[in-house]
Amino acid sequence: MTLIKNDIYTIHRKDAIEMTISGRQHLLDARNAYLKKDYLSSQKFARKGKEELCLAQQLNFKAAIEIFKIKNHRNDIRKIVDLHGLHAKEAIQALQECLGNIEVKEENHIVQPKLEPCKLKTLQVITGVGKHSQRIPVLPIVIRNYLQENRYRFEEMRSGVLKVWR
Repeated sequence: MTLIKNDIYTIHRKDAIEMTISGRQHLLDARNAYLKKDYLSSQKFARKGKEELCLAQQLNFKAAIEIFKIKNHRNDIRKIVDLHGLHAKEAIQALQECLGNIEVKEENHIVQPKLEPCKLKTLQVITGVGKHSQRIPVLPIVIRNYLQENRYRFEEMRSGVLKVWR
């Protein structure tokens, strides 16, 4: 499968997307072989599919790191964080780490190690409005839910941008 788009998301997710498609196809082949009572082939396809889906997860994690770096290279992530291009789970993980910067004085962080504490007690979070979502915008909903569940206070500064505090 060849992807045509040439945006940050596609450039960094291309291999993961292709590996996911291949892994799902192998799992489908495993199911079909099993239904035909070809159990040996079914096992081989299933093993290959699981390996490819595991690799796709690893590729997505690497892509998330790169996308995060690109989207935030000009931001002081103690004050503002852009979550565009991240999957929901990745965005939550990045947000957790960045929110820690407004609460904790010193800790090791995956997003940016050995970050000096910020005196500000708010964080601007950019989720976007979901222009590139296939159906409904995912990040704004997931991020709001996470903030509510964890008792953060927030207000919408403008569409797709939240100001967050405790």
